[in-house]
This record gives sequence, structure tokens and C-alpha cells, in this order.
Amino acid sequence: MFDRKILIVGGTGMLAPLCDALPPEELIVAARLRNNLDKIAEFNPTVFLQELDYQAEKSIEEFMISFLKWEHLKYCILWVHSPWHEFCRLLMKAAQERDNPPAFITVFGMESSPDALKDYADSLDIQFSSVRLGRVQTVYGDRWMTHHEISAETAKYLENDYPNLLEKIV
Repeated sequence: MFDRKILIVGGTGMLAPLCDALPPEELIVAARLRNNLDKIAEFNPTVFLQELDYQAEKSIEEFMISFLKWEHLKYCILWVHSPWHEFCRLLMKAAQERDNPPAFITVFGMESSPDALKDYADSLDIQFSSVRLGRVQTVYGDRWMTHHEISAETAKYLENDYPNLLEKIV
């Protein structure tokens, strides 16, 4: 039986610290694997890797067939670029059909807005949280968030099920 609990879609570089900290036997990473082989090679071999090109209809169809079989998912973590919004809605709609749909955690850029996706998730009664990328003020000036900071912000939404996760990232 396939009882993986966490699906991470995209963001394989920026969410790598989170991927490394999560139990590999519970993790599915979906991405354009062929384009990211150097990053993917660093993952624990126990992590289940699923090819997904959200701009290719055939890839999305194949992914959705797999997604429907992953009955034990508790979390879907999505790296959201503007073209991904429709794909996110598709996933939420498919998840809504389950008795116990997974929670959706989205990671948005500074210029993107999670409002429309949050409204859609609310209309489907799907738990929805978002992490906003951005700049961090330091004593030396401001800088972009690091991969560890992005992963740590995302991990906060997983604390109930993975209480020591933040310690593994920071």
C-alpha cells in the first residue's frame, strides 16, 4: 500500500531543506525531474519522485492519475507561480472528492496573491495556508529569504504531525 503523507510540487531547490528534514518514506516530490536532475540527485533515494511538467497536458494527466491513488496524503505543498493557479485548482477539486482531503500549503512569490486560491479552497472546504516569499531585514540591510527560511516558514504548518521538524531545518 502507498501511504505517503506529504506531496511537494515544485520548488525542489528552495524547499530542499524541508525535503531533507521530512521522513523520506512519507514524501512524494513532483517536479520537472529532467530539468532538475542535479537537485533531485541530492534527495534521499527513499523519496518517491514523480515527473510533472505543469505546462504539458499529458504530464498533468499522468500526474492526476497518480494523485488519485495517493489516498493517505495529509499535506500538499505547492510552489505556486502564476501559471500554476489553474493546476492548483485542479488538485484542490480532486482532493475535495476524498473523505479526508489533504491540507494545502502554498508558497507564493512577493508579487503573487493567494487570495483567489484561498477563496477557492474555502468554497471546497479545504484547509489552506500560504507562505509568502520576500525580503528579510538584517543589521546589514535587507536580503532575500534563504532556502532554510522558506522551508522553516513552510514547516510551521506541519508542526502538529512533525513536532521536531523546525529543529532539523534551522
